[in-house]
Amino acid sequence: MRTYKAFVSSTFDDLREHRAHVITALRDAGFSVDPMENWTAAADEPKTFSQERVEDCHLCILLVAFRRGHVPNGETESITQLEYRYAKEHDIDVLPFLLDEKAAWPRHFDEMVEDPSEQRSADLAVAPWRAWLSEHHGVGSFGTLPHTIQIAPALTRWVTSRKEGEVPEVRYWLGRPASRKEEFVGRKAEIEAVREALDGV
Repeated sequence: MRTYKAFVSSTFDDLREHRAHVITALRDAGFSVDPMENWTAAADEPKTFSQERVEDCHLCILLVAFRRGHVPNGETESITQLEYRYAKEHDIDVLPFLLDEKAAWPRHFDEMVEDPSEQRSADLAVAPWRAWLSEHHGVGSFGTLPHTIQIAPALTRWVTSRKEGEVPEVRYWLGRPASRKEEFVGRKAEIEAVREALDGV
């Protein structure tokens, strides 16, 4: 039985720790992940090889904070947006998570509002894109801390929605922590919900 492969799409500098949290959660759940953090040098343009990495994936986890990210020459969309578009055009499921608009986010990573005092132009496309994602997807939200991305329930729903016979071998139950030591308490309800969701999978 094959293992699902997931792609994590996001801007990098502002979401470095959030990406690490999601990548770890995916791997702990038995997904194969080839994140940009592990990519080597390539002759192609970033907009080309990043989309090629999406190509053979079954799932795309999209993290959107308050930046669109780099827009390549000749394009009107950022690399993150191009990755999203590629996934949708190739029938790859996308699970989007948006930073809570009320989150206390570092100002140098906040391009939602123009700040004339810093002579910094607003990224006028990020707010409409966030709104579009919210309108066309069931989106999750997250805060300033990486663990606020509730990835396990979303993965559980996605796996159980797959057609019978396509479910891969999963090494751990989704959402399982790395270790259940004595200090691991207070998540009985979450564990039972995951176990029930995976019952019969």
